[in-house]
Amino acid sequence: MLIRTTTTRMTIEQAIELAGKDNNGLIGDLINKLGHKEKKTEVLKAKKFYYPYYIGGAVMKFKRAGGRISERHAAAVAAMEGGFGTVQNMKGRPAMGYEEVPLDQIVVCRFDQADAEIRIARHMAKQGQKMYRSIPAIDFKEMYVIYKPHYACLCQKGDKRFFRVIDAEIQNRNYMLDIKFRDLTFMDKNMENNKIDKKMYSPAHGESYTLNEHNNAPQQAAENTTENTETKENEA
Repeated sequence: MLIRTTTTRMTIEQAIELAGKDNNGLIGDLINKLGHKEKKTEVLKAKKFYYPYYIGGAVMKFKRAGGRISERHAAAVAAMEGGFGTVQNMKGRPAMGYEEVPLDQIVVCRFDQADAEIRIARHMAKQGQKMYRSIPAIDFKEMYVIYKPHYACLCQKGDKRFFRVIDAEIQNRNYMLDIKFRDLTFMDKNMENNKIDKKMYSPAHGESYTLNEHNNAPQQAAENTTENTETKENEA
């Protein structure tokens, strides 16, 4: 399947080496110095996979007193991961390209475009409120899907087996996926539950998908955030 991906910056051998390193902290280091030999983590096998993200670029428009739109605008870019819906800010955009990837390496995305718009808009509205003490209207300019390469490393330490997931772009652990990797499903066995519309990542539809008809969804999310804030103030 042809998907848009960020750059892979490490080999599977480098990921295995990183996954085998234990961070024992200061107490663990002290215990080791006192002669206690801790069992080492062994990496049994590793597999490369691709994890979906929605990327949303928007302009935040802030209101003056009385509800009028001011000239104060701010650009914002945020990413929502497609497995569990967590949103975080982004600085700039990553280097991207297209790759043909086997279905058994592509994680099923549990959220559709409308879900992503609402969650990203809500996140941006909260960030805008923190910066300017005003709830902004969110005007999306683009929304598209990328996949980030990762390595899932099955590890064993003593009698315990667990996964350590390495982000192959930033070359570091993905601690959330360490815990939740077993909850993910892949396209070869669960394609019918993948919620991404093909136009969001197909090269035939250009490098990004500009939102038109769905702009009401993020606007409603911002309005809901405003209503919730006003309710809390009234209750106080």
